[in-house]
Amino acid sequence: MHAILKLLRRYRGGPDFSRTYAESYYLGEQYKLSFQLPVCNPPKPPRAKIVNYPLEQANWFENNVRQIAHSKYIPLHEAYWYFWPLIQTPFRGEQGDLRLNLILGKIETSQPTPKTAAELGQALLDQYNGYYNSPTVGDYALGSNTKLSMR
Repeated sequence: MHAILKLLRRYRGGPDFSRTYAESYYLGEQYKLSFQLPVCNPPKPPRAKIVNYPLEQANWFENNVRQIAHSKYIPLHEAYWYFWPLIQTPFRGEQGDLRLNLILGKIETSQPTPKTAAELGQALLDQYNGYYNSPTVGDYALGSNTKLSMR
Protein backbone atom coordinates (compact mmCIF):
# COMPACT_ATOMS: atom_id res chain seq x y z
CA MET A 1 0.00 0.00 0.00
CA HIS A 2 2.86 2.39 0.86
CA ALA A 3 4.42 1.84 -2.61
CA ILE A 4 1.09 2.68 -4.27
CA LEU A 5 0.85 5.93 -2.28
CA LYS A 6 4.36 6.86 -3.40
CA LEU A 7 3.41 6.21 -7.01
CA LEU A 8 0.38 8.47 -6.64
CA ARG A 9 2.56 11.23 -5.15
CA ARG A 10 5.14 10.76 -7.98
CA TYR A 11 8.12 11.24 -5.69
CA ARG A 12 10.09 9.41 -3.07
CA GLY A 13 11.63 10.75 0.07
CA GLY A 14 10.24 13.41 2.36
CA PRO A 15 9.49 13.03 6.07
CA ASP A 16 8.76 9.48 7.23
CA PHE A 17 6.68 9.72 10.40
CA SER A 18 7.12 6.00 11.13
CA ARG A 19 10.75 6.74 12.15
CA THR A 20 11.13 9.64 14.57
CA TYR A 21 13.65 10.97 17.07
CA ALA A 22 13.32 13.20 20.12
CA GLU A 23 15.24 16.38 20.93
CA SER A 24 15.31 18.48 24.11
CA TYR A 25 16.75 21.89 24.87
CA TYR A 26 16.87 23.81 28.16
CA LEU A 27 15.95 27.47 27.75
CA GLY A 28 17.24 29.08 30.88
CA GLU A 29 16.36 27.59 34.25
CA GLN A 30 12.58 27.69 33.78
CA TYR A 31 11.84 26.08 30.40
CA LYS A 32 12.53 22.81 28.63
CA LEU A 33 11.68 22.57 24.94
CA SER A 34 11.09 18.99 23.74
CA PHE A 35 9.85 17.82 20.36
CA GLN A 36 9.78 14.74 18.18
CA LEU A 37 10.57 14.87 14.44
CA PRO A 38 10.83 12.43 11.55
CA VAL A 39 14.36 11.22 10.78
CA CYS A 40 16.19 13.54 8.36
CA ASN A 41 16.36 12.44 4.75
CA PRO A 42 19.17 12.01 3.74
CA PRO A 43 20.60 11.43 7.21
CA LYS A 44 22.62 14.32 8.62
CA PRO A 45 25.88 13.50 10.38
CA PRO A 46 25.64 14.26 14.11
CA ARG A 47 27.41 17.39 15.24
CA ALA A 48 28.11 19.08 18.53
CA LYS A 49 25.22 21.19 19.71
CA ILE A 50 24.33 23.44 22.59
CA VAL A 51 21.73 21.90 24.89
CA ASN A 52 21.63 24.52 27.67
CA TYR A 53 20.84 28.12 26.77
CA PRO A 54 21.48 30.34 29.83
CA LEU A 55 19.05 33.08 28.86
CA GLU A 56 19.03 34.58 32.36
CA GLN A 57 22.73 35.54 32.14
CA ALA A 58 23.23 39.21 31.39
CA ASN A 59 23.97 39.85 27.68
CA TRP A 60 24.16 36.11 26.84
CA PHE A 61 21.73 36.52 23.95
CA GLU A 62 23.53 39.59 22.57
CA ASN A 63 26.95 37.88 22.80
CA ASN A 64 25.80 34.73 20.94
CA VAL A 65 23.37 36.20 18.42
CA ARG A 66 23.45 35.72 14.62
CA GLN A 67 21.78 38.02 12.13
CA ILE A 68 20.06 37.63 8.78
CA ALA A 69 18.44 40.85 7.55
CA HIS A 70 16.24 42.11 10.42
CA SER A 71 16.30 38.85 12.38
CA LYS A 72 18.66 38.53 15.30
CA TYR A 73 18.45 34.97 16.55
CA ILE A 74 20.15 31.99 18.13
CA PRO A 75 19.74 28.75 16.17
CA LEU A 76 18.34 25.80 18.13
CA HIS A 77 17.71 22.99 15.68
CA GLU A 78 17.48 22.40 11.94
CA ALA A 79 16.10 19.46 9.99
CA TYR A 80 15.89 18.74 6.24
CA TRP A 81 13.84 16.35 4.15
CA TYR A 82 14.40 15.99 0.40
CA PHE A 83 11.99 14.87 -2.29
CA TRP A 84 13.36 12.93 -5.30
CA PRO A 85 11.66 11.80 -8.51
CA LEU A 86 10.59 8.14 -8.63
CA ILE A 87 13.00 7.40 -11.47
CA GLN A 88 16.42 9.02 -11.36
CA THR A 89 17.57 10.44 -14.69
CA PRO A 90 20.69 12.47 -15.54
CA PHE A 91 20.53 16.20 -14.82
CA ARG A 92 17.47 15.77 -12.63
CA GLY A 93 18.06 16.08 -8.92
CA GLU A 94 15.69 16.58 -6.06
CA GLN A 95 12.25 17.98 -6.70
CA GLY A 96 12.38 20.08 -3.59
CA ASP A 97 13.09 20.08 0.08
CA LEU A 98 11.36 20.75 3.34
CA ARG A 99 13.41 22.59 5.94
CA LEU A 100 12.62 23.27 9.59
CA ASN A 101 14.69 25.82 11.52
CA LEU A 102 13.89 26.38 15.18
CA ILE A 103 15.40 29.60 16.52
CA LEU A 104 15.34 31.81 19.62
CA GLY A 105 14.67 35.49 19.14
CA LYS A 106 13.75 38.58 21.12
CA ILE A 107 10.93 41.07 20.73
CA GLU A 108 12.09 44.68 20.50
CA THR A 109 12.25 46.29 23.95
CA SER A 110 10.08 49.18 22.69
CA GLN A 111 7.14 46.78 22.22
CA PRO A 112 4.93 45.64 25.11
CA THR A 113 5.47 42.06 26.30
CA PRO A 114 2.98 39.76 24.52
CA LYS A 115 0.67 37.76 26.79
CA THR A 116 -1.05 35.54 24.17
CA ALA A 117 -0.08 33.79 20.95
CA ALA A 118 -2.10 36.36 18.96
CA GLU A 119 -0.22 39.24 20.63
CA LEU A 120 3.11 37.52 19.92
CA GLY A 121 2.15 37.07 16.26
CA GLN A 122 1.14 40.72 16.01
CA ALA A 123 4.40 41.84 17.69
CA LEU A 124 6.45 39.78 15.20
CA LEU A 125 4.44 41.18 12.28
CA ASP A 126 4.86 44.76 13.54
CA GLN A 127 8.61 44.23 13.96
CA TYR A 128 8.88 42.80 10.42
CA ASN A 129 6.77 45.55 8.83
CA GLY A 130 8.54 48.29 10.79
CA TYR A 131 11.89 47.08 9.44
CA TYR A 132 11.15 46.30 5.79
CA ASN A 133 8.64 49.13 5.32
CA SER A 134 10.82 51.69 7.09
CA PRO A 135 11.01 55.09 5.35
CA THR A 136 14.77 54.96 5.97
CA VAL A 137 16.73 52.73 3.59
CA GLY A 138 19.84 51.15 5.10
CA ASP A 139 21.95 48.05 5.60
CA TYR A 140 20.60 44.51 6.00
CA ALA A 141 17.55 45.26 3.80
CA LEU A 142 16.29 48.07 6.06
CA GLY A 143 13.44 49.78 4.18
CA SER A 144 13.81 47.46 1.18
CA ASN A 145 10.04 47.46 0.51
CA THR A 146 9.96 51.26 0.28
CA LYS A 147 13.11 51.75 -1.79
CA LEU A 148 12.39 52.92 -5.32
CA SER A 149 14.37 51.09 -7.96
CA MET A 150 15.68 53.01 -10.94
CA ARG A 151 15.51 51.12 -14.23
